[in-house]
Amino acid sequence: MRPRSQLLDAGSDAPDSGAMTRIGLGWMVIFSVSAVASAQEQLQPIDVGSQRQVFVDRHLIASMDGVQLELGQPRDEGAVFHFDRSWEGPFCGYSTVIADGDRYLLYYRGLPEAGADGTNRETTCVAISTDGVRWSRPDLGLFEVDGTLRNNVILAGVAPVTHNFSPFLDGREGVDPAERFKALGGNEHSGLVAWTSPDGLRWNRLQEEPVITDGMFDSQNVAFWSEAEQCYACYLRTWSGGGYSGFRTVSRATSVDFIHWTESAPMAFGDGPLEHMYTNQTHPYFRAPQVYVGVAARFMPGRQVISGADAARLGVNPRYFNDCSDAVLLTSRGGETYERTFNEAFIRPGIGLENWVSRSNYPALNIVQTSPTEMSLYVNQNYAQHSARLHRYSLRLDGLASIAAGADGGEWRTKPVVFRGSRLSVNFGTSARGGLRVELQDATGKPIPGFTLEDAVEQIGNEIDRTVSWKGGSDVSSLAERPVRLRFVMADADLFSFIFAPATQLEDETEAALSFEPQTLEVSSVEKIWDAAPHNAFTDLINLDGTLFCTFREADRHALGDNGRIRVIARAGGSWHSIALLEEEGVDLRDPKLSITPDRRIQVTFGGSVYEGNTLVSMGTRVTFLDTAGNTFGAPREVVIDDAIRSKHDWLWRVTWHKGIGYGVVYQPGAGQSRTHLVRTSDGVHYEYVTTLEISGQPNEATLRFGVDDEVTAIVRREGDDGHAWLGVAAPPYDRWRFSPLPEPLGGPELFSVGGGRWLVAGRRYGPDGPRTVVGMLSSDSQWSDVAVLPSGGDTSYPGIARDGDSVMVSYYSSHEGRTSIYLARLDR
Repeated sequence: MRPRSQLLDAGSDAPDSGAMTRIGLGWMVIFSVSAVASAQEQLQPIDVGSQRQVFVDRHLIASMDGVQLELGQPRDEGAVFHFDRSWEGPFCGYSTVIADGDRYLLYYRGLPEAGADGTNRETTCVAISTDGVRWSRPDLGLFEVDGTLRNNVILAGVAPVTHNFSPFLDGREGVDPAERFKALGGNEHSGLVAWTSPDGLRWNRLQEEPVITDGMFDSQNVAFWSEAEQCYACYLRTWSGGGYSGFRTVSRATSVDFIHWTESAPMAFGDGPLEHMYTNQTHPYFRAPQVYVGVAARFMPGRQVISGADAARLGVNPRYFNDCSDAVLLTSRGGETYERTFNEAFIRPGIGLENWVSRSNYPALNIVQTSPTEMSLYVNQNYAQHSARLHRYSLRLDGLASIAAGADGGEWRTKPVVFRGSRLSVNFGTSARGGLRVELQDATGKPIPGFTLEDAVEQIGNEIDRTVSWKGGSDVSSLAERPVRLRFVMADADLFSFIFAPATQLEDETEAALSFEPQTLEVSSVEKIWDAAPHNAFTDLINLDGTLFCTFREADRHALGDNGRIRVIARAGGSWHSIALLEEEGVDLRDPKLSITPDRRIQVTFGGSVYEGNTLVSMGTRVTFLDTAGNTFGAPREVVIDDAIRSKHDWLWRVTWHKGIGYGVVYQPGAGQSRTHLVRTSDGVHYEYVTTLEISGQPNEATLRFGVDDEVTAIVRREGDDGHAWLGVAAPPYDRWRFSPLPEPLGGPELFSVGGGRWLVAGRRYGPDGPRTVVGMLSSDSQWSDVAVLPSGGDTSYPGIARDGDSVMVSYYSSHEGRTSIYLARLDR
């Protein structure tokens, strides 16, 4: 970590007596909403809405005392791509990385030899990845280069466009599908020429004439659709002295249609000295698109580090070792101004003389998310050398910068803000001595009853999305649309971002359901929603922001197969449509379950069984994630179970997220007694052992749900002894459980909280007339009463429960109408 000794003062608010509350706190971090008696109280409040607020500038900061803005430190994860094909080589550059659903696209200039810019030796190439880490070249067969069509070239023979071709994914609402991808390329002779593509691989020139002509363009000229400004913006190369004189710098032009552009205007860089900005790589930050981030290449002409002998030993082209460069962070919120909040390097050249040559360390365009907690940026290294390659650098989400406090503590205050949302979520990290409290005050500085510091529940930890709470809960919706200030008192902590967000799925289920009277619920409708496969079974259901998502298994029979696959479908007010179909050759996939991660993606966990005849050889759990757009999946991967309990037969049946942590029960069937273990995860992939659940009678499928008091309730299926399901309860840290039997067996059990310790329970019951799917009400003293017996029979059950407006929706499968099909029941009062 860089030292935290430098303190910054970024406003006119003077500390009041409250600033002294940090003295002696030691471990405590306090967030509060505060109004300060100063002239700034008269400022027009900043509308933060439900947008994430990141700390890459002083946009929200009124004053700072004892804390500082601290630049993030990207971690070099090593080389992920080598430019070693005959059409690539030492002079590859001007890279772009685009996240497009379940794939990542890497674009770059292919150039094996030095020479004049803008020749037909330059090509534009693409590589593809499913995780942003491992990349491969597709054999596209579009252009013959070096005597072969077996290459990854997407443009050739269109110089000078291929010198600096720079694509982007157009996020404008209603964009023509044939123009989802757009790009600019060219030099001062051709101007910037516009291209479009439906898939990012096959490109067409938009028009013969260039769309922008007033620039030098001798670099990567980047463009994007700005949702914040409702226009296309292009950040292009110009020189401060005109022509090729002065400093390499950046100008900006805008357009409403990508064809007609304004005259370019030079960007301002604050009060600091001019520096050569070779590439600017400006783009909307994907978690807060109102903020533009530029990870720019800062070029230091004539600043020579390596000698001619060193260059010869390394094999550096003789024209490219007299200079050096690094990367700096630029930010903007629109218009013709960059903030230079941080003048120091964001990415320094690495160890080794090969990193100190001309035009090395040039960042690729765009920062992309590569895990639930991580984002990545990419940097061209070893330029003008046969070892030319692309490195990946990682950061935690929102980790570009933070507001940081040392052990002695400090505080900072915001300008007045107005928000929308029902919970305050923070992305933060503290030491073991650290903590976090929140106080909400009105615009005059008066603490709001129920949200005072004394009411605040202390938060300790390191999480991407922690919902702040008080003794009365976490709901802040009553304060929405009112001007407030935030005052943060911190010690030994970093704050990376905050957001006033909608309620989480769990809070919707727990709090909104309190108005129900479940005893009076009746089935108002049942509809068949899927029957495409011979056998459709094992469902789950969630509601995310008004869209119902249902998942289930498709196969030719109930079990002992090798063709079980997972289908996910969705409905937003209309008919159901398929979102994804997941399959794995030779593996029977089954029992899919849905949950909502802290960053509001949909996590799908499902089992995978391998059989030899009728013998189970191995079983394990897979996971994949549905992005927030609701229409694409990342590649499925196997979950990683803690070495302390891992076996060849680990089944993680369902995951439930609570306060940034996912919990589930792994069951391990055996010839004697099955074992069940509670595990936890922070990324949805790696699961840490918590405790073993002491349950007799062959326990297996288990569902966990949390109450507002953080207590967890589990319902566990048992297939031995009397076969009755067991109900368990535990308080944090969930290592001591109390179990009691339920009055009957339940297969595929599901829980839905209705408050006051009461639950709706659904599962499979065996009666005199065979199996049925039932919904019951379980009271706080474990008394069961039927709410509904759904139309079902034969092979049936495995329900999911979600709320839809004032109704309870239950998904399940049944064979009572012949083919085993997926049904959706609506329960109303």
